[in-house]
Amino acid sequence: MASGTRGLGGIGRAKGSRSRRTAGRRYYVHFLFEGADGRLHLPTTLSPEYAGAKDCNYDLVLLRWGCTTLIESAHQLSIEDEPLPKWQDVPTRLVDPPQGPDGLWIGADRQLTDSHRHYSHLLWFYPLCLLGNGDDALDYLDTLLDKFVQPNTMYRESGPVLEPPCPARR
Repeated sequence: MASGTRGLGGIGRAKGSRSRRTAGRRYYVHFLFEGADGRLHLPTTLSPEYAGAKDCNYDLVLLRWGCTTLIESAHQLSIEDEPLPKWQDVPTRLVDPPQGPDGLWIGADRQLTDSHRHYSHLLWFYPLCLLGNGDDALDYLDTLLDKFVQPNTMYRESGPVLEPPCPARR
């Protein structure tokens, strides 16, 4: 490691960038609480352009991905960093993504009942690839396409639409 760098935050950068690299993870960890089930949960947060929900899938996936990425980086670079045990604890105890027989929900207390432009609750599948296998991902995407995506503008809206969800195109 270059002189003047330290820990995961200093990988290839000047001392002090650690706070920038881990800020997102610290932001989410601040809100976590242990539920009666012993798992780590998030209070109500917002899913982009949808609504608030407890254990919001958008935030859960970003938290799991952020901690997992920091852990993998530390392992690959043989870095022992003080917060590493906390980073390892979070993905191990983090609640599973809220879902039902119809697919992933927005959060634990909110199903996807209306179409919206940003299918942020599906980050588990794309682009972060943290959930399921290819067949499961295809099933979920088929549900999305069959239930919500329209052939004209690719989703239901009350007026003209200029921003279609391009990843859902076939």
